[in-house]
Amino acid sequence: MPSDEELRQEVRRRLEAFCQERGYCLSSFFEAALDDFVRMYRLHGDLYCPCQVEQTPDTICVCTPVRNGLVDIEGACFCALVVLPSPSGPVPSVDSGQALSVPKG
Repeated sequence: MPSDEELRQEVRRRLEAFCQERGYCLSSFFEAALDDFVRMYRLHGDLYCPCQVEQTPDTICVCTPVRNGLVDIEGACFCALVVLPSPSGPVPSVDSGQALSVPKG
């Protein structure tokens, strides 16, 4: 069974790779939300989106709606962890602790 830290690293790896591939950013509270994914793994056996009611293959992070363009349409994923870049310039890194603005559609 993976440790809590290994699970946090796996979520971080998945989401950072997804954001880099799609040109998205991680929100400023991303690190604080990692424990929610650990809790979902401990309760349900996989890294399910903690914002979804059902635990199905479609709700494993990065969930199907997000892979299919939800962030482009809404500006953020269900959890608001994956967001569009700020239109006002470079987005601060997750480690900077600065808040990110999510564009409104």
